[in-house]
Amino acid sequence: GEPARRRSAPDPAYDLTMLDSSESESLARALEIVSAAVTGPLAEGDAGALASLARHAIAERDKLQQLVEHVPAVLYIDKLSEPGSGSYPTLYVGPQVETVLGITRQEWTEGDEIWQHHMHPDDWPTARREYDEYLTRGGVLVQEYRFVRPDNGKVVWIRDDCSTSRDPVTGETIVLGVMFDITRQKQLEERLKLAEQQLEFRAYHDPLTGLANRPLFDESLEQALTRARRHSYEVVVLFVDVDGFKQINDAYGHDAGDEALRVIATRLQSCARESDLVARRGGDEFLLLLSDIDAAWQSSGDEGEQTASLYLAHQGDLVAEHITERIVESMSAPIDLADVSVTLSLSVGRCVYPWDATDSRTMMAAADASMYSVKQSPKSQS
Repeated sequence: GEPARRRSAPDPAYDLTMLDSSESESLARALEIVSAAVTGPLAEGDAGALASLARHAIAERDKLQQLVEHVPAVLYIDKLSEPGSGSYPTLYVGPQVETVLGITRQEWTEGDEIWQHHMHPDDWPTARREYDEYLTRGGVLVQEYRFVRPDNGKVVWIRDDCSTSRDPVTGETIVLGVMFDITRQKQLEERLKLAEQQLEFRAYHDPLTGLANRPLFDESLEQALTRARRHSYEVVVLFVDVDGFKQINDAYGHDAGDEALRVIATRLQSCARESDLVARRGGDEFLLLLSDIDAAWQSSGDEGEQTASLYLAHQGDLVAEHITERIVESMSAPIDLADVSVTLSLSVGRCVYPWDATDSRTMMAAADASMYSVKQSPKSQS
Protein backbone atom coordinates (compact mmCIF):
# COMPACT_ATOMS: atom_id res chain seq x y z
CA GLY A 1 0.00 0.00 0.00
CA GLU A 2 0.89 3.63 0.05
CA PRO A 3 3.77 4.38 2.42
CA ALA A 4 2.70 5.95 5.72
CA ARG A 5 3.44 9.65 6.04
CA ARG A 6 5.48 10.50 9.11
CA ARG A 7 5.81 13.62 11.24
CA SER A 8 8.47 14.72 13.76
CA ALA A 9 8.40 12.61 16.91
CA PRO A 10 8.65 14.17 20.42
CA ASP A 11 12.16 14.52 21.82
CA PRO A 12 12.81 11.33 23.86
CA ALA A 13 15.13 13.27 26.16
CA TYR A 14 12.18 15.35 27.31
CA ASP A 15 9.44 12.71 27.51
CA LEU A 16 11.13 9.41 28.34
CA THR A 17 12.45 10.66 31.66
CA MET A 18 8.90 10.34 32.94
CA LEU A 19 8.41 6.67 31.97
CA ASP A 20 7.84 3.91 34.53
CA SER A 21 10.78 1.72 35.45
CA SER A 22 9.16 -1.58 34.39
CA GLU A 23 10.42 -2.65 30.96
CA SER A 24 7.02 -3.91 29.85
CA GLU A 25 5.34 -0.64 30.78
CA SER A 26 8.23 1.32 29.25
CA LEU A 27 7.95 -0.68 26.03
CA ALA A 28 4.21 -0.08 25.89
CA ARG A 29 4.73 3.65 26.41
CA ALA A 30 7.49 3.76 23.82
CA LEU A 31 5.19 2.03 21.31
CA GLU A 32 2.54 4.64 22.02
CA ILE A 33 5.02 7.44 21.41
CA VAL A 34 6.17 5.98 18.10
CA SER A 35 2.59 5.16 17.04
CA ALA A 36 1.64 8.77 17.69
CA ALA A 37 4.42 9.85 15.37
CA VAL A 38 2.80 8.35 12.27
CA THR A 39 -0.28 9.62 10.47
CA GLY A 40 -1.54 6.29 9.24
CA PRO A 41 -1.58 2.62 10.27
CA LEU A 42 1.70 0.73 10.39
CA ALA A 43 2.65 -1.07 7.21
CA GLU A 44 2.75 -4.85 7.42
CA GLY A 45 6.15 -6.09 8.50
CA ASP A 46 7.09 -2.92 10.35
CA ALA A 47 6.40 -4.40 13.81
CA GLY A 48 9.97 -5.69 14.19
CA ALA A 49 11.46 -2.36 13.23
CA LEU A 50 9.10 -0.60 15.60
CA ALA A 51 10.03 -2.91 18.49
CA SER A 52 13.72 -2.30 17.78
CA LEU A 53 13.12 1.43 17.83
CA ALA A 54 11.26 1.14 21.13
CA ARG A 55 14.07 -0.89 22.72
CA HIS A 56 16.55 1.74 21.59
CA ALA A 57 14.36 4.44 23.12
CA ILE A 58 14.25 2.50 26.39
CA ALA A 59 18.03 2.18 26.44
CA GLU A 60 18.43 5.89 25.83
CA ARG A 61 15.82 6.58 28.48
CA ASP A 62 17.71 4.49 30.99
CA LYS A 63 20.94 6.38 30.31
CA LEU A 64 19.19 9.69 30.76
CA GLN A 65 17.45 8.51 33.90
CA GLN A 66 20.78 7.40 35.38
CA LEU A 67 22.19 10.86 34.65
CA VAL A 68 19.23 12.72 36.12
CA GLU A 69 19.08 10.61 39.27
CA HIS A 70 22.80 10.58 40.06
CA VAL A 71 24.13 13.97 38.97
CA PRO A 72 24.77 16.05 42.13
CA ALA A 73 22.41 18.82 41.03
CA VAL A 74 18.73 19.57 40.53
CA LEU A 75 17.60 19.74 36.90
CA TYR A 76 14.35 21.57 36.21
CA ILE A 77 12.14 22.88 33.43
CA ASP A 78 9.96 25.92 34.11
CA LYS A 79 7.15 27.38 32.11
CA LEU A 80 7.96 30.88 30.88
CA SER A 81 5.80 33.09 33.10
CA GLU A 82 4.95 36.76 32.90
CA PRO A 83 7.62 39.00 34.47
CA GLY A 84 6.44 40.40 37.78
CA SER A 85 3.66 37.85 38.19
CA GLY A 86 5.36 36.17 41.15
CA SER A 87 4.32 32.80 39.73
CA TYR A 88 6.99 30.42 38.46
CA PRO A 89 5.30 27.15 37.40
CA THR A 90 7.56 24.11 37.07
CA LEU A 91 6.96 21.52 34.35
CA TYR A 92 9.63 19.12 35.55
CA VAL A 93 12.13 18.83 38.41
CA GLY A 94 14.72 16.14 39.00
CA PRO A 95 14.59 13.72 41.93
CA GLN A 96 17.62 15.36 43.57
CA VAL A 97 15.37 18.22 44.68
CA GLU A 98 14.47 16.17 47.75
CA THR A 99 18.12 15.49 48.64
CA VAL A 100 19.36 19.01 48.01
CA LEU A 101 16.41 21.14 49.09
CA GLY A 102 14.31 18.83 51.28
CA ILE A 103 11.20 19.13 49.09
CA THR A 104 9.45 16.33 47.22
CA ARG A 105 9.07 16.53 43.45
CA GLN A 106 5.29 16.68 43.83
CA GLU A 107 5.49 19.60 46.28
CA TRP A 108 7.81 21.47 43.96
CA THR A 109 5.81 21.02 40.76
CA GLU A 110 2.43 21.68 42.39
CA GLY A 111 3.45 24.88 44.15
CA ASP A 112 4.04 27.82 41.81
CA GLU A 113 5.35 29.98 44.69
CA ILE A 114 7.45 27.37 46.50
CA TRP A 115 10.65 29.07 45.29
CA GLN A 116 9.59 32.24 47.07
CA HIS A 117 8.28 30.55 50.21
CA HIS A 118 11.55 28.79 51.03
CA MET A 119 14.17 31.21 49.75
CA HIS A 120 16.01 33.16 52.44
CA PRO A 121 14.02 36.40 52.94
CA ASP A 122 17.15 38.54 52.58
CA ASP A 123 17.85 37.05 49.14
CA TRP A 124 14.32 36.93 47.72
CA PRO A 125 13.95 40.59 46.53
CA THR A 126 17.18 40.48 44.52
CA ALA A 127 16.57 36.97 43.16
CA ARG A 128 13.05 37.84 42.03
CA ARG A 129 14.14 41.11 40.38
CA GLU A 130 16.96 39.40 38.50
CA TYR A 131 14.72 36.54 37.39
CA ASP A 132 11.96 38.87 36.18
CA GLU A 133 14.51 40.88 34.21
CA TYR A 134 15.81 37.64 32.75
CA LEU A 135 12.30 36.57 31.68
CA THR A 136 12.07 39.81 29.70
CA ARG A 137 15.43 39.66 27.97
CA GLY A 138 15.99 35.87 27.75
CA GLY A 139 19.43 34.36 27.32
CA VAL A 140 21.33 33.01 30.32
CA LEU A 141 20.98 33.77 34.05
CA VAL A 142 23.31 32.77 36.89
CA GLN A 143 22.18 33.42 40.45
CA GLU A 144 23.43 32.59 43.93
CA TYR A 145 21.03 32.61 46.87
CA ARG A 146 20.20 30.86 50.12
CA PHE A 147 17.39 28.33 50.42
CA VAL A 148 15.88 27.28 53.76
CA ARG A 149 15.08 23.57 53.81
CA PRO A 150 11.54 22.99 55.12
CA ASP A 151 12.40 19.56 56.51
CA ASN A 152 15.17 20.61 58.93
CA GLY A 153 15.46 24.40 58.69
CA LYS A 154 19.06 24.29 57.45
CA VAL A 155 20.25 27.00 55.06
CA VAL A 156 21.60 25.77 51.72
CA TRP A 157 23.56 27.97 49.33
CA ILE A 158 22.37 27.44 45.74
CA ARG A 159 23.93 28.35 42.41
CA ASP A 160 21.12 28.47 39.86
CA ASP A 161 22.02 28.46 36.15
CA CYS A 162 19.23 28.66 33.61
CA SER A 163 18.59 29.54 29.98
CA THR A 164 15.57 29.75 27.69
CA SER A 165 14.85 27.14 25.04
CA ARG A 166 12.00 26.04 22.80
CA ASP A 167 9.89 23.01 23.70
CA PRO A 168 10.30 20.55 20.77
CA VAL A 169 6.72 19.30 21.26
CA THR A 170 4.65 22.42 21.91
CA GLY A 171 6.95 25.02 20.41
CA GLU A 172 6.56 27.16 23.53
CA THR A 173 9.50 28.91 25.15
CA ILE A 174 10.61 27.17 28.36
CA VAL A 175 13.31 27.70 30.96
CA LEU A 176 15.90 24.94 31.37
CA GLY A 177 17.89 25.15 34.58
CA VAL A 178 20.16 23.37 37.01
CA MET A 179 20.65 24.10 40.71
CA PHE A 180 23.92 23.22 42.46
CA ASP A 181 24.45 22.97 46.20
CA ILE A 182 27.45 25.29 46.81
CA THR A 183 27.15 25.42 50.60
CA ARG A 184 30.57 23.88 51.23
CA GLN A 185 32.15 26.25 48.73
CA LYS A 186 30.55 29.24 50.48
CA GLN A 187 31.68 27.97 53.88
CA LEU A 188 35.22 27.62 52.57
CA GLU A 189 35.10 31.13 51.08
CA GLU A 190 33.89 32.50 54.42
CA ARG A 191 36.70 30.74 56.31
CA LEU A 192 39.28 32.06 53.85
CA LYS A 193 37.86 35.57 54.13
CA LEU A 194 37.97 35.35 57.93
CA ALA A 195 41.55 34.07 57.81
CA GLU A 196 42.57 36.96 55.55
CA GLN A 197 40.92 39.45 57.90
CA GLN A 198 42.69 37.90 60.88
CA LEU A 199 46.05 38.04 59.10
CA GLU A 200 45.47 41.68 58.15
CA PHE A 201 44.39 42.50 61.70
CA ARG A 202 47.48 40.83 63.18
CA ALA A 203 49.71 42.73 60.76
CA TYR A 204 48.46 46.07 62.07
CA HIS A 205 47.35 45.36 65.63
CA ASP A 206 48.91 44.39 68.92
CA PRO A 207 48.03 40.77 69.78
CA LEU A 208 47.85 41.41 73.54
CA THR A 209 45.61 44.48 73.68
CA GLY A 210 44.01 44.55 70.24
CA LEU A 211 45.14 48.15 69.79
CA ALA A 212 46.81 49.46 66.66
CA ASN A 213 50.52 48.63 66.49
CA ARG A 214 53.44 50.92 65.66
CA PRO A 215 53.34 50.38 61.85
CA LEU A 216 49.63 51.31 61.71
CA PHE A 217 50.22 54.31 63.95
CA ASP A 218 53.11 55.56 61.80
CA GLU A 219 51.04 55.16 58.63
CA SER A 220 48.06 56.94 60.18
CA LEU A 221 50.27 59.78 61.42
CA GLU A 222 51.66 60.40 57.93
CA GLN A 223 48.14 60.48 56.51
CA ALA A 224 46.99 62.88 59.24
CA LEU A 225 49.90 65.23 58.54
CA THR A 226 49.09 65.19 54.83
CA ARG A 227 45.51 66.26 55.59
CA ALA A 228 46.74 68.85 58.09
CA ARG A 229 49.01 70.52 55.54
CA ARG A 230 46.18 70.62 53.01
CA HIS A 231 43.47 71.95 55.35
CA SER A 232 45.48 73.80 58.03
CA TYR A 233 44.59 71.29 60.73
CA GLU A 234 46.52 70.61 63.89
CA VAL A 235 47.71 67.13 64.87
CA VAL A 236 48.64 65.89 68.34
CA VAL A 237 50.73 62.90 69.37
CA LEU A 238 50.41 61.77 72.99
CA PHE A 239 53.16 59.50 74.32
CA VAL A 240 52.00 57.46 77.35
CA ASP A 241 54.22 55.44 79.70
CA VAL A 242 53.10 53.36 82.69
CA ASP A 243 54.95 54.37 85.83
CA GLY A 244 56.56 51.52 87.78
CA PHE A 245 55.16 48.82 85.55
CA LYS A 246 58.21 46.58 86.03
CA GLN A 247 57.26 46.22 89.68
CA ILE A 248 53.91 44.69 88.68
CA ASN A 249 55.65 42.00 86.64
CA ASP A 250 58.21 41.34 89.35
CA ALA A 251 55.70 41.14 92.19
CA TYR A 252 52.72 39.40 90.55
CA GLY A 253 54.06 37.76 87.39
CA HIS A 254 53.76 38.42 83.69
CA ASP A 255 50.17 37.20 83.45
CA ALA A 256 49.14 39.90 85.91
CA GLY A 257 51.22 42.42 83.96
CA ASP A 258 49.49 41.45 80.71
CA GLU A 259 46.08 41.86 82.33
CA ALA A 260 47.08 45.30 83.61
CA LEU A 261 48.13 46.33 80.09
CA ARG A 262 44.79 45.18 78.69
CA VAL A 263 42.90 47.21 81.28
CA ILE A 264 45.02 50.29 80.56
CA ALA A 265 44.41 49.88 76.83
CA THR A 266 40.64 49.78 77.40
CA ARG A 267 40.76 52.88 79.58
CA LEU A 268 42.83 54.80 77.05
CA GLN A 269 40.30 53.99 74.34
CA SER A 270 37.47 55.22 76.56
CA CYS A 271 39.29 58.54 77.01
CA ALA A 272 39.96 59.16 73.32
CA ARG A 273 37.57 60.68 70.82
CA GLU A 274 35.90 58.44 68.25
CA SER A 275 38.20 59.78 65.53
CA ASP A 276 41.39 59.27 67.55
CA LEU A 277 43.75 56.32 67.19
CA VAL A 278 45.12 54.52 70.25
CA ALA A 279 48.15 52.28 69.73
CA ARG A 280 50.55 50.20 71.76
CA ARG A 281 54.13 51.17 70.98
CA GLY A 282 55.54 48.19 72.84
CA GLY A 283 56.17 47.11 76.42
CA ASP A 284 54.35 49.53 78.73
CA GLU A 285 54.27 52.43 76.24
CA PHE A 286 51.20 53.66 74.35
CA LEU A 287 50.51 56.29 71.70
CA LEU A 288 47.46 58.40 70.88
CA LEU A 289 46.95 60.22 67.60
CA LEU A 290 44.57 63.18 67.74
CA SER A 291 44.07 64.36 64.16
CA ASP A 292 42.03 66.82 62.07
CA ILE A 293 41.84 69.47 64.80
CA ASP A 294 40.52 72.78 63.46
CA ALA A 295 42.66 75.74 64.45
CA ALA A 296 41.03 78.92 65.80
CA TRP A 297 41.85 81.94 63.63
CA GLN A 298 40.63 85.53 63.39
CA SER A 299 41.18 87.81 60.41
CA SER A 300 42.68 91.24 61.06
CA GLY A 301 42.46 94.43 59.07
CA ASP A 302 39.64 95.98 57.09
CA GLU A 303 37.14 93.79 55.27
CA GLY A 304 38.34 92.79 51.81
CA GLU A 305 42.00 93.52 52.49
CA GLN A 306 44.64 90.83 51.99
CA THR A 307 46.01 90.78 55.52
CA ALA A 308 47.52 88.18 57.81
CA SER A 309 45.39 86.15 60.18
CA LEU A 310 45.97 86.13 63.89
CA TYR A 311 46.05 82.86 65.77
CA LEU A 312 43.87 82.98 68.87
CA ALA A 313 44.56 79.67 70.63
CA HIS A 314 46.45 76.43 70.10
CA GLN A 315 43.44 74.16 69.73
CA GLY A 316 45.74 71.15 69.60
CA ASP A 317 47.09 72.00 73.06
CA LEU A 318 43.56 72.42 74.40
CA VAL A 319 42.40 69.08 72.99
CA ALA A 320 45.57 67.35 74.23
CA GLU A 321 45.09 68.82 77.70
CA HIS A 322 41.49 67.64 77.82
CA ILE A 323 42.37 64.07 76.74
CA THR A 324 45.31 63.95 79.17
CA GLU A 325 43.09 64.97 82.08
CA ARG A 326 40.65 62.22 81.19
CA ILE A 327 43.48 59.67 81.03
CA VAL A 328 44.85 60.67 84.44
CA GLU A 329 41.36 60.55 85.94
CA SER A 330 40.67 57.11 84.48
CA MET A 331 43.78 55.70 86.16
CA SER A 332 42.64 56.79 89.61
CA ALA A 333 40.48 53.67 89.81
CA PRO A 334 42.36 50.52 90.93
CA ILE A 335 43.02 47.68 88.51
CA ASP A 336 41.78 44.29 89.73
CA LEU A 337 44.27 41.52 88.98
CA ALA A 338 44.02 37.86 89.96
CA ASP A 339 44.64 38.22 93.70
CA VAL A 340 45.25 41.92 94.20
CA SER A 341 44.12 45.40 93.19
CA VAL A 342 46.76 47.89 92.13
CA THR A 343 46.69 51.58 91.32
CA LEU A 344 48.97 52.79 88.54
CA SER A 345 49.87 56.22 87.25
CA LEU A 346 50.82 57.30 83.75
CA SER A 347 53.26 59.83 82.36
CA VAL A 348 51.85 61.60 79.31
CA GLY A 349 53.95 63.68 76.93
CA ARG A 350 52.69 65.51 73.86
CA CYS A 351 53.71 67.15 70.62
CA VAL A 352 51.48 69.42 68.52
CA TYR A 353 51.82 69.99 64.78
CA PRO A 354 52.72 72.55 63.47
CA TRP A 355 53.88 74.36 66.63
CA ASP A 356 56.25 71.81 68.16
CA ALA A 357 57.28 69.88 65.02
CA THR A 358 56.39 69.65 61.33
CA ASP A 359 57.15 66.03 60.41
CA SER A 360 56.37 62.64 61.88
CA ARG A 361 59.88 61.72 63.04
CA THR A 362 60.39 65.00 64.87
CA MET A 363 56.91 64.76 66.40
CA MET A 364 57.59 61.30 67.81
CA ALA A 365 60.93 62.39 69.26
CA ALA A 366 59.38 65.50 70.78
CA ALA A 367 56.48 63.57 72.32
CA ASP A 368 58.93 61.03 73.75
CA ALA A 369 61.08 63.78 75.27
CA SER A 370 57.99 65.46 76.69
CA MET A 371 56.91 62.20 78.33
CA TYR A 372 60.29 61.71 80.02
CA SER A 373 60.18 65.29 81.25
CA VAL A 374 56.78 64.62 82.84
CA LYS A 375 58.03 61.33 84.34
CA GLN A 376 60.93 63.07 86.07
CA SER A 377 58.76 65.82 87.49
CA PRO A 378 56.26 65.65 90.38
CA LYS A 379 53.01 63.98 89.25
CA SER A 380 51.10 66.83 87.69
CA GLN A 381 49.77 66.20 84.20
CA SER A 382 49.41 69.81 83.24
